[in-house]
Amino acid sequence: MLNHLVSEYHLHPIVDHFTIALLAFGVAAEFVAAAATLLSRGGTGWLSVCSQKLSSTSLLLMTGGASAAVLSYFTGDIEADRLWDSMSPAAQQILLSTEGAGQYLSHAVLGQYLMYAFSHSCRVARLD
Repeated sequence: MLNHLVSEYHLHPIVDHFTIALLAFGVAAEFVAAAATLLSRGGTGWLSVCSQKLSSTSLLLMTGGASAAVLSYFTGDIEADRLWDSMSPAAQQILLSTEGAGQYLSHAVLGQYLMYAFSHSCRVARLD
């Protein structure tokens, strides 16, 4: 069923951009929360309250982004399988190459790194 949805509605780019938005706003909220914490200097004023709320919001956004990254990985895998057969043998050979940095910096590998990094960071943040 997921295969049909991905191929029919081209879900991978949609899920990717949703993932990017959630993670970007989550990281930005965390930076603003950290700045508010530094500016409040441990006080109990409105800046400290905003910092705590932004930190909670950041965790929520990054948890959602990490979950979306998992979905993005799976939709990307399905999309890659679908597109593989439509590629020329020369293009397939380039993508299969294990020479140089291509094996570490390909689109799929970078997406996998992103998924692991944010999944791990959300797990660590929940432990705090």
